[in-house]
Amino acid sequence: MLALNEPEARSKLSEAEALLRVELEEGPRPVSELRAAALELGISITTLDRAKKQLGVQSVKLGLGNWSWELSETDSSEDDVAA
Repeated sequence: MLALNEPEARSKLSEAEALLRVELEEGPRPVSELRAAALELGISITTLDRAKKQLGVQSVKLGLGNWSWELSETDSSEDDVAA
């Protein structure tokens, strides 16, 4: 198991954050799709969850155990200010 201070761990976390930003920029996406995309890139579910927390991604229940994730309002506004 990699410690978070190791370069490879930081790199995977950065990749996971980038994945979430790209996938969620157009709006909410089903968690199952996001997890599948992460696994295809060699990003673990644990690392994806860390990136979710780091970015302040919100979970939204769709019903019957289905969830989606969306970028928080504050994350989007920070991007607008930086642009």
